[in-house]
Amino acid sequence: MQKPWETDSCDHVQSYYTVYPVPVAAALWCGVPPNEVEEHLNVATQVHRAIFRHPYIKCLEPRCRALHEAIEKGALLVSRENGKSFDGSQEHVAPERRHVTRQNLKEWIAREFPSDKPAFLFDEVERKTHAAINADTFRALQADRDALAARLEKAKSEYQKLRQEKDDLERINQSLQAMTEKMNTPGERAENT
Repeated sequence: MQKPWETDSCDHVQSYYTVYPVPVAAALWCGVPPNEVEEHLNVATQVHRAIFRHPYIKCLEPRCRALHEAIEKGALLVSRENGKSFDGSQEHVAPERRHVTRQNLKEWIAREFPSDKPAFLFDEVERKTHAAINADTFRALQADRDALAARLEKAKSEYQKLRQEKDDLERINQSLQAMTEKMNTPGERAENT
């Protein structure tokens, strides 16, 4: 029997300190499976320093460019191979040596491309949750829903009350119609006359 620590790969913990070279991050962002990234990057042609173009993966070049631009503007923290992050607009790193940590990349993509949540960074729950919905928005929506539910319940009870009144009036109307018909019918004595 295997022990729990023998089968736990700690993928979640390892991903916390993972550092990606920019072309690898771009390829993963394009949806290339991790075990195929190197193969696809070998097929791609380098059009500029650390910017690759692939014949079939059209998004590789634009995403490489976007990552490099974000690094140069300081919007995405950069690191060298050691994984120590810093502002790329303050300190220069050669494009070939630019790396990004998983956490910094995830935060940047969530901020800049909220509708694009690649599976290698975001779990299923994060991908299904819209970025515009935060706790405050959720509470506001919940309060609106609760108010509408209360109004609906009040309307239902009012409807039941009005329905009961209508049924009572119909019964009274039927009994009055029966009485008037009985009054209009001549009795036995009147008929004999």
